[in-house]
Amino acid sequence: MPTINLVHDRQVAIRKSEQKARGLFFTSVGIFVGSVLLYGSLSLKADGLGRDQAQANLKLSQLKPLVAKTEFNEKLTNELLPRVDTLENAQKTSDRWSRILAHFTQNTPSGVWLTALKANCDDVKKPISLTLTGKGVDQKTIADLILRASSLQDLENVNLKYSELRQESENHAIDFEVGADVSGTEPVVPKPAGSGS
Repeated sequence: MPTINLVHDRQVAIRKSEQKARGLFFTSVGIFVGSVLLYGSLSLKADGLGRDQAQANLKLSQLKPLVAKTEFNEKLTNELLPRVDTLENAQKTSDRWSRILAHFTQNTPSGVWLTALKANCDDVKKPISLTLTGKGVDQKTIADLILRASSLQDLENVNLKYSELRQESENHAIDFEVGADVSGTEPVVPKPAGSGS
């Protein structure tokens, strides 16, 4: 009859259960250590984020007066923009008239005398019209004046309205009137709201 060694089987079972217990122990210790490390890491990150938030709040509180001042300055700027636009437009208009007057001061042909310069705007839908009246010795000098006025960028549609020969004692002169539109004074027509272009 064969002999059965029950002690050996029992010892093997005990060793297996000890190995399982050790494995569970080390696994539990590993999980515990990992949890502690993870908790510590998250705590450090939370502390770092808390410090960052505190610093950001401190910077924000320091910047609040600057932000308020910037908003106040923007409000003032927005209030002053219409005035600045008006002044810039007035400066452009002054510059335009200075160029026109300087042009006629320097480019009026000899033999032509300007007696009046009028600007008016009868229709708000049209540009300002300029009327030059004067005297000339002949039609050629008046035509030369019209040609020179046409070369000025600030004037458009320069044309002769009339010329008339005047006999004054022994001298004769030709009265004339020249009309032109002042460029850049056309009213801005707003586009209809529904137009795509």
